[in-house]
Amino acid sequence: MPLGLQLTDEGLWRWLSTRAIPQNRRFATELCRSLGLSTNDRSGILAISRGLSLNDSYWIAPEGSDGSFAECNLYDNDFSSVLAAVAYTGIVSDQRGLTPTTPELTTNGNLRKAWRIEADGTRRLYKGSSESGEFGEARAEFLAAQVAATMGLNAVAYGLTRWDAASPDACCSCDCFCTPEVSYVPQALAFGQSSHTGAVKSYLRWGLEHFEDYASMMVFDALIYNTDRHLTNFGVLRDSRSGDLLGAAPVFDNGRSLFFNHEFSQVGSFDTEAQFVLPSWPQVTFDEQAARLMGQRQICQLEALARFEFVNSEEEPFPEDFLRRLSAFIQRRAEKLAALRPVSREELLARAQTSAERP
Repeated sequence: MPLGLQLTDEGLWRWLSTRAIPQNRRFATELCRSLGLSTNDRSGILAISRGLSLNDSYWIAPEGSDGSFAECNLYDNDFSSVLAAVAYTGIVSDQRGLTPTTPELTTNGNLRKAWRIEADGTRRLYKGSSESGEFGEARAEFLAAQVAATMGLNAVAYGLTRWDAASPDACCSCDCFCTPEVSYVPQALAFGQSSHTGAVKSYLRWGLEHFEDYASMMVFDALIYNTDRHLTNFGVLRDSRSGDLLGAAPVFDNGRSLFFNHEFSQVGSFDTEAQFVLPSWPQVTFDEQAARLMGQRQICQLEALARFEFVNSEEEPFPEDFLRRLSAFIQRRAEKLAALRPVSREELLARAQTSAERP
């Protein structure tokens, strides 16, 4: 059974509604219009998409259907490249008889984005930035992935490219990390959490190794000043057949970081700007977020950045001076955080156990 599904009529509808394109998604209106739908028509969207997703292996079988998941899933079967273009560009197609098979109707997030099937069969997501500008979320995503890789985190790798030759701005791209056998479940559904404080307790109860994965992600966020780590852009991997939890999902969606909304020429002011950005964890600073979760594993990961240098993109290069100065900023930031006193895991476990036993 899906995690987070309450077995009531209202609970079922609430869960089904999470499988329809969010209304604040860039070009959601244009995408739905191409299918003769309104973004408010949750039932119509679900009827066309059948709830098929590249996050998991659930689907909505039409009444009386004798089809199978193998025949329609998005991992193994083709889906519409025309609708993908509408989803990314917002240009409504005038083609008739479009195949409605698409992952776009079940892909969350508010940025422009779309899936492609590459020549080798890889399902790859292309994601743009919120505004036209020389930096932006897509470029920050590409850089943040390099930091995560150097730290040794289990993280999604991002490239930097363009949707097509006509695209005015760069976008980032990443491969789908789910399969028919392995599903992604966001934190909000996996543990029924509504806060990062609750997430800490959940991961501690799940197991110390899983907690360390969570702590590493949050320290990484503090390092790069990621302002957008919410309870739907991290979570767990789950066996699609047995329902067993397999481990933490890879770290992804780090684009609102590294002062993405500034210009390249402002890199010299990033130390000052850092005083005014806040994490999604309420009522704490980024330094406090790291201090609450720091352990020896996270210190070692930060120390791996002592000589860190960003590698430029060949397709969409950054100014070399910007990368050099941002690399030095990351080195200084990592050194500062690595000097924090590690928090006893035994104390954290004891606190989590005590709170679990309270009536």
